[in-house]
Amino acid sequence: MVIAQGLFGFSWEAWQAFGAVASAIFALALIVVAYWQWKTYERQVATSRLIERAYVGFGTWLNQSNCVDGRRKLLMTLQLFNFGNTPARIERVVVARHFGHSIVDQDPPYSDPISIPPTKIFLVRHGEFVFRNLPFTIPEDQWDRVNSAPNDRAETMWLLGYIWYRDTFGQLHRARYARVFDKGSDGPTVAEFGKLPKTEYLRFATEPGFNEDREIENNGQPKDAS
Repeated sequence: MVIAQGLFGFSWEAWQAFGAVASAIFALALIVVAYWQWKTYERQVATSRLIERAYVGFGTWLNQSNCVDGRRKLLMTLQLFNFGNTPARIERVVVARHFGHSIVDQDPPYSDPISIPPTKIFLVRHGEFVFRNLPFTIPEDQWDRVNSAPNDRAETMWLLGYIWYRDTFGQLHRARYARVFDKGSDGPTVAEFGKLPKTEYLRFATEPGFNEDREIENNGQPKDAS
């Protein structure tokens, strides 16, 4: 103590105060470094999940059948395909149709659904599941309107829907899709993943909001909803 005081002219009490301040600064620095390391780890985990999680996409096509009592029977087929790197568990599947001159974004559940059997599906990496020939009928005169050439078309038909699926990290997602029946379309084919037969006249709907994949809560509300 005497040596330190003699060399630097400080009292022992001053050295104690200096040591306390230095210790506090060092502790604060450790907290800042630990916080930075934690945030870096969180970003790495989030990035890893984005790379490794499941992503479920859709393929769909439409076939027509006979007309009975003035109603045209149509058969919709829906393919679910996991193009992510880890499995996905499908918890809900909803398909629907919409007729009119335009379509605007609407939150599920959709009106005018197409009946689909309740199914629990587990999709491995690059696995698929196909709902084949889901039937629905529309009036024959309505079919004539949507089935006409583009310049003569009086009405348009959209096939739309959504699924809930849970990734391997436990996060629930809602993926939505929409396809438009376009008699004048040259493609692309609806067999996006190369495993389904080519068909004509269905193309991606370009209206905003329908083709998306987002995280949701267990009640179906988007996670980022205020």
